[in-house]
Amino acid sequence: MANLRLPIDLAPITDGLRSITENLKAVRDSVAILPEVAKTLEEIRNATISMAEEVHLMRTGVERLGEEAEFMRAAVEPLVPHMDVVAARIEALEPRLEDLSLALHPMRRLTRRRGMNGDAAVEDAAAEIAEAEADLADEMAQTDSAENVSQSDGSPEE
Repeated sequence: MANLRLPIDLAPITDGLRSITENLKAVRDSVAILPEVAKTLEEIRNATISMAEEVHLMRTGVERLGEEAEFMRAAVEPLVPHMDVVAARIEALEPRLEDLSLALHPMRRLTRRRGMNGDAAVEDAAAEIAEAEADLADEMAQTDSAENVSQSDGSPEE
């Protein structure tokens, strides 16, 4: 047998065992949360899978929108050179629309009066119509009738 000297100093051995025990406790505590980490990772994985499907759907939708925008651009491009003509014709129609609004004003007044008074008697209605026609004739006389708008293309007749 080996020569052992008595008394043996057990303090270094006890300190070593205590250190090993503390390290094992730290490892045990670290490993104890692994099931929770695994569960969280599984939830993240499932959420990522569903998000990937949504991203794919969104990307498909964006691509379709891009195609539709290209189609619309191709449809509008040939019209661009004609926009000046359209704008000029709209401007030419604006005075006519104002004239039409003035011509309809007495009829609007008549409609409002009839709505406020309820159904008017036949004589009252005839008198109001005659008044409206007289107002319309006056307004038509005030407007410049030299420019007429062609019904075919909206441009002034010459």
